[in-house]
Amino acid sequence: MRDIPMFTTEYGVASLRLGNVAYTNTAYIHIHDTSEPTIFLKECCDFCCSVGAENIFATGHESLERYASTVSVLEMVADNLNETTTALLVPVREETMEQWRTIYNQKMFRVPNAAHITFHAAKKYLKEGNCYCIYKNQELIGIGVAGGNRIDAVASLQKGAGKDVVLALKTVLSSSEATLCVAESNRKAIELYQSLGFVVTGIAEKWYKII
Repeated sequence: MRDIPMFTTEYGVASLRLGNVAYTNTAYIHIHDTSEPTIFLKECCDFCCSVGAENIFATGHESLERYASTVSVLEMVADNLNETTTALLVPVREETMEQWRTIYNQKMFRVPNAAHITFHAAKKYLKEGNCYCIYKNQELIGIGVAGGNRIDAVASLQKGAGKDVVLALKTVLSSSEATLCVAESNRKAIELYQSLGFVVTGIAEKWYKII
């Protein structure tokens, strides 16, 4: 099931992320504007359920605060990462995309709002050119997505390799400042980022569990 960037009814506009429904039975609703939040949310949920979603999260409107169960995504920033690594950063090419895509989907399976990358969606990632494999001592130790001043995905494949993966991804950033996001519940990752000099600057997203 494909995502719907603009789901519109007479009561509002939202983006529906449906790409994960087939894999995790989970859909995400991002409300952009609504005149009747209760009615519109129900319309969005009904549509998500109709395509197989059993778990639904929503964000984007203050009316969602009545739902107690939440998933917070923190934004973390490092002004200057002085540490270096001997790990080698290799851009993903067409011949390595399938391996990268498989690893990404396995590692990001439970990450809040992380899209499942389909075979066709992988072409877009190739065109953007911001996907990488990280090697150390000729072994694949991780993958990631990075560009501009953001590290958008980090996945290590060996115990203790997270630091090298982050530092390798940092080398392609165009700014000395690096920004990334991490689920508040992922304490292990937060501790790693803090050890590298990242500090929490706020909540980037808060997803409320509707169903």
